[in-house]
Order: sequence, then C-alpha cells, then structure tokens
Amino acid sequence: MGWMGINFIFHSKKYKLYRQKKWPVGLFHLAFICILLGAGITRYFSTEGTMLIREGEASGVFFSSGNYPQLE
Repeated sequence: MGWMGINFIFHSKKYKLYRQKKWPVGLFHLAFICILLGAGITRYFSTEGTMLIREGEASGVFFSSGNYPQLE
C-alpha cells in the first residue's frame, strides 16, 4: 500500500494533476493518499479494546486483552 501511495505521488507530478484543468483527478489521487496515511496511523498507533457506556453516562476506562502497566 505504501508503494501504491508513492506511485500516486510520482504520477501526480508526471501527469501534472496539480493544474486546475485536472483537479478532479488530482483530488481523487490525493484522497487515496489520505486514506492510506490514516490507515497507517490507525494500524501503528492505536489500541484495541472494549468500552462499556450506559445511556446517559460517561466513561474514561476501556478493557483490552493485552497487559499494560497502569500508572496512578
């Protein structure tokens, strides 16, 4: 996926997608690059877990299957 993102960037320069006439195609490619960046950030900097929230309540605690040190 990273290679595809790099190809989008280089093809944007090659086909001059930054011109006003080709903005729709350029924005289409830029959207894919943004999606790939978001997927990468989510993959490497997120935590997975379950948060129980009842109606009308707020919660700051979630349960995960991994063991993490807790600081108080």
